[in-house]
Parts: sequence; C-alpha cells; structure tokens
Amino acid sequence: QTDAVMIGAGCLGAALMGYEGFRKNGLKITLALDNAKDRVGSTVHGVPVHHIDEAEELIQQQNIKVAILAVPSEKAQQVADILVKAGIRGIWNFTNTKITIPDNVCVWKEDLSSGYAMLSYMMSSN
Repeated sequence: QTDAVMIGAGCLGAALMGYEGFRKNGLKITLALDNAKDRVGSTVHGVPVHHIDEAEELIQQQNIKVAILAVPSEKAQQVADILVKAGIRGIWNFTNTKITIPDNVCVWKEDLSSGYAMLSYMMSSN
C-alpha cells in the first residue's frame, strides 16, 4: 500500500479523497493540505486537513512519496516546488498546468478538459 497526500481539499480534492477505488488498488490518502481557513483543521472522508505551510514537515514525518495535486492552476508550480523540496517522488497532477520538476520526480498529468474535448469530438463523429 502506498500512502499519499492530497494537495487541495476543495471540491475535486474531496471527491478524490472519497473514492474507494484508490484504496482497493493500493493508494491510501492519509493526509490533506490546503490553505483555506474553513478546511484547515477539519477532516474530509476521515483524512485530516493541515495547512500547506506544514507540508515539508508532515510529508517527511509520514514518509509520504506520492502527492495528488488538486489546486487552482495558478498555484500548481508553486505547490509542486514545495512537494519536491519535501521529498515527494511522484505527483498526480489534476490541474490544467504543466509543472516543471526535476528528472528524479515522476508526474502524471490527468487532463480532464482534454478528456471532455475528446469525448465531444467522438460524439460529433458518430
């Protein structure tokens, strides 16, 4: 089983934290980070939400190597830099921003808008 940190506990982050399929496939979200006052200090689907300023300490303390990025696009690179500094080795990027990271960190960009564009194209072709 791989422990992961969710960055961004808003609508998308909360939905992803509640998805049981991850756990069935060996991914367990054990920590969430956000900067919204109404989210910090709460729990979402049993996952405690801490302030993003605690990222480095908590990620290292819990030896987390995977991060799921569900933040506003304009914050994606800034947050990715924090994650790399904290020792994250893999980032699952749900933003529409291409982030730049060192070669020793893996990134998978989940492009939801491109997925919709492809679906629309396929529907118009039929």
